[in-house]
Amino acid sequence: MTSPDDAADGAPDGLGPLDDRPGPALPLAPARAAALVAAALDRAARPARAPSRRRLMLVAAAVVAFASVAAATGLYLVLSDSQPTAGPARRPEEETRTEAQPRGPTAPRSGPDMPSVGPQARPTTIGPEPRDDSPAGPVAPHPADGIEPAAGSGPAATTPPATEVPPAPLAPDDEAPTRRPPAAAEDLLLRANRLRGERRWGDAERTYAEVLRAAPGSDAAYAAAVAAAALRLERLDRPRDALELYERALGERPHGVLAEEAAFGIAESKRALGDASGEAEALRRFLTDWPMALMADRARERLDELELTIGP
Repeated sequence: MTSPDDAADGAPDGLGPLDDRPGPALPLAPARAAALVAAALDRAARPARAPSRRRLMLVAAAVVAFASVAAATGLYLVLSDSQPTAGPARRPEEETRTEAQPRGPTAPRSGPDMPSVGPQARPTTIGPEPRDDSPAGPVAPHPADGIEPAAGSGPAATTPPATEVPPAPLAPDDEAPTRRPPAAAEDLLLRANRLRGERRWGDAERTYAEVLRAAPGSDAAYAAAVAAAALRLERLDRPRDALELYERALGERPHGVLAEEAAFGIAESKRALGDASGEAEALRRFLTDWPMALMADRARERLDELELTIGP
């Protein structure tokens, strides 16, 4: 008969005897097996145990310490960037000399080891000094130095008199620019045109005459002469005075902007005076100079009538 110890020695590794009896283990009772299964399931369903309070405190302390170190490092970097870079260390004697100097504005130091600084400072040069080749002689003191030159010490410096520039010669009369009519003549011309628009023929004609007297030979006078001649011929029944103004305007400016109106006005004035031959001659001259004018057809019709009456 085999003993329990012998059975244990012959069992595989990790499989010891289940009880102190030889042979296979007795089967568990159904109630015992159900209890074991329920206990295993209950242990598996339990949640994991929460970490201990001590462990949580250690983790929190580590986080706070790390954050403090990071903040201190960042503050150090910011302060080191904002501070100026320290210059080279000075020697003790330089610091003593600096502390001994009084504070406040002081005059610049001058001496053999330092060039003078100021308006009268001369640049420091290296090499032989340039020679002064200017001839020796008495130097006149500057008035600002407060020293008056002694009598007989030398000729006094005098300022040469300023050279007067003669005025530029005026241009000859033939090269002078054309004079513009005075403002009064232009104002009179505008006033005469306004009176003519108001059908005040007499006042308009007299105002045109004032323009002729105020600025003879000007553009305003040229326009006023033709306008006044038209009023005398068409509104005031003064053809002889109109003929005089027309001939005057055409004679002064034979190629002017109003030459066509003046030439045709001469023919109309002679017609009003009953001068048929003079009218025909004026019409022939008008058609020769302005064959394409607006009044050319009218001039041809009138010339045909005159030639039928008085002959060519």
